[in-house]
Amino acid sequence: MQYTESIPASLLRQFIFCPRIPYYNVLLNISEKKPIWMDQGLKFHNRLQLLLQRRSFKRFGLSNAQVSYNTSLYSKSFNLHGFADCLLLSENEVVPLEFKIEGNKLRKAHILQLLAYGYMAQEQFQKKFVKGFIIYGEKSNAVYQIKSSQAKEKYLRTTTDALLCSLHKMLKPASSASVHKCNQCNFLNHCNDRDI
Repeated sequence: MQYTESIPASLLRQFIFCPRIPYYNVLLNISEKKPIWMDQGLKFHNRLQLLLQRRSFKRFGLSNAQVSYNTSLYSKSFNLHGFADCLLLSENEVVPLEFKIEGNKLRKAHILQLLAYGYMAQEQFQKKFVKGFIIYGEKSNAVYQIKSSQAKEKYLRTTTDALLCSLHKMLKPASSASVHKCNQCNFLNHCNDRDI
C-alpha cells in the first residue's frame, strides 16, 4: 500500500521538528491535544489582520495588492495542500506572509512552510512567487524576507518526498529529536524508546 493523499503543508513543519509526528498523526490517526497557544495564535492573527489594513505594502516590496487571509491552497505538482495565513496578490506576483506569535529567529521549518505556501499559490493563481515574509512577535517587530530560488524549490520537493517515503513505509521512523523537543511534544507518551 502506498500513501498517495495530498499532504498538509503544516505536516512538513512537524516532520522537520520530528519525523515521528506525521507517523502518529496520519498513519495511526492519533490526534494532538489542542494546545493553549492555538487560541493565542488565532487572536494574534486577528490582530495582525487589523494592523495590515492600516499599513502600506511598501515594506513588502509592493505598491498595490489585494489581501487574502486564511487562503485555501493546493498544488498537484507538490502534492500539498493547506491554508496560508496571508497572501498579497499584485498584478503578476504573489507574496505569502506567515505569522508566528513567539520567537524572533528564523527556523528551517518555518521557512519550509512559507515556501510551500508560496509555490502552491504560484501554481494556483498563476502569478510569480519571488519572495515571502515570516513575521514574528505580537508587534510584528521581527520580519524576515525569504526569496524563492531553484535550490529552495528543490529543498521543498526533497523534504516532501522524504515525508511521503516515510508514510509509504508505514513504520515508526527513527528520531534524533532533542530532550527539549521531546518535552514539548504531544506524542511523547507514544515514544517508549525515548530516554527523557
